[in-house]
Amino acid sequence: LPWIPDEYKESGDIDLRQAYDYYRTPRGQHPNWQNKSRFVGMDAVLAFDAFYLADMLLTQPLQVIVGSEPGAFGSNRDGHEVYERVGSAQKDLLVFEGASHFDLYDKPEYVDRAVAKFADFYSTHVKSPA
Repeated sequence: LPWIPDEYKESGDIDLRQAYDYYRTPRGQHPNWQNKSRFVGMDAVLAFDAFYLADMLLTQPLQVIVGSEPGAFGSNRDGHEVYERVGSAQKDLLVFEGASHFDLYDKPEYVDRAVAKFADFYSTHVKSPA
């Protein structure tokens, strides 16, 4: 099955439309990438809970950055959910107003701010061994 079908190009959903723009155009396309997914593997993807046991296992400092524009892929919702579920006492959630999931991939106005935030957060909360 196609991973990013042609219909996504004109989708009303921001994530589907921008997935097409990122993966199917020179913006992010790689010559070795094949636009295919294995239908038989979808049940595992749909049943997967990436945040299972996050309250017990994710106790180290965590910086979460998401865009404010929600879409079909749920990265905005997932960012808020993992922030709420983690066991870390040192955590921060930064939401970039007006940004989508794919804006955070390669748009300098968001990437540069995210890198600066990560550097500041982790230099404050994670100390290198002496």
